[in-house]
Amino acid sequence: MPTRTSIARSVRRVLAVLGAAAFLYCAGCGCSTPGGVERCEVALYGSGGMTVGGRQVKSGGLARALRGEGAGPQTVIEIQIPEGPVPPAASQVISELKRGGFRRVVLVRPRRASAETDAGGRMPAGRR
Repeated sequence: MPTRTSIARSVRRVLAVLGAAAFLYCAGCGCSTPGGVERCEVALYGSGGMTVGGRQVKSGGLARALRGEGAGPQTVIEIQIPEGPVPPAASQVISELKRGGFRRVVLVRPRRASAETDAGGRMPAGRR
């Protein structure tokens, strides 16, 4: 017949296993979203070339390359485009991503900032 001590020890072991399982479930096992990584960047060049994760990607292989980086349907795909007019290849890339199951696509330009000061280092009137 089991003793109280052996029953208590068994209950503690079961609770420890259940607690560890609950922690792993809540932690998501390292995934930031249910569909994989939260955000991926695609660099699109004026010549029509593109890179994912620093690797050159050919047209038609973009969705596969993004899945290789851990992207899923809920991942935001940021397409980095150069300054100036939007490259003609951008619409083709967006269409390819939509066909590949990626619904959250954003075009992003490089950020730039500028500031003006007068000779004394103060902001000009009306610019504060």
